[in-house]
Amino acid sequence: MKENVRSLEEKLNRIIDEELKKDVSQIDDQLVMECCEGLLRMDNTDRYMITESEMKDSIDSLVGQKTGSVVKITKPLKILLIAAIIMVMLAIASLGYAQYKHNIFNFSDHSTILFNQSDRKRVDDFEVQFIPEGFVLNYESKNKYECSKEYVKGDDFFSVSKQSNTNEFDINTEYKNFKAVQINGIDYVEYGEENHGQGVLWEKDGYQYVVAGNISTQDLLKIAVSVRDT
Repeated sequence: MKENVRSLEEKLNRIIDEELKKDVSQIDDQLVMECCEGLLRMDNTDRYMITESEMKDSIDSLVGQKTGSVVKITKPLKILLIAAIIMVMLAIASLGYAQYKHNIFNFSDHSTILFNQSDRKRVDDFEVQFIPEGFVLNYESKNKYECSKEYVKGDDFFSVSKQSNTNEFDINTEYKNFKAVQINGIDYVEYGEENHGQGVLWEKDGYQYVVAGNISTQDLLKIAVSVRDT
């Protein structure tokens, strides 16, 4: 892998000056993030969470090796990220980029989780096998592409939803944190904070599931693990 990276860097050094002269304002933000995440994972495919700071430091380190106009660049970060785009596009075949299951990007006030892309398909119903004592079904909604159920007990509530994979899920993390927990081979992403709402997000067989509410994260995770397709 290190030999491949050195070869790619040589190619990058030959073309980066020309690429940086181009108008890159139309580069898709999601593509930029995916490419940077791929660059950082080149030597470690076990990486799960990639921060915005890590992405910037990685690209700054890469372009900082060059002299002249590249070092003096003061344009937006998106222009610096062209380096990652070029490198990852060159390496994409040999890296097997599709192997990465989830990409989580941390920003100052939100996080984005990218899932494996899948064709939009019909959503069947599901069963919640663990319901905390005292909670009753309050609302249920079903259509071709999404099913959801809400349970309440006084002022406490939680909801469970299943939808065909939309490939992306945004979390407002201004007041919320998150962590990933693997249970029975499934990655459950816990997010939130007690005073501002919390939830658990996971993906299985091309479907995206979310359990959210104002009850404890421990109970939300138990509920998530208990969800079964019918």
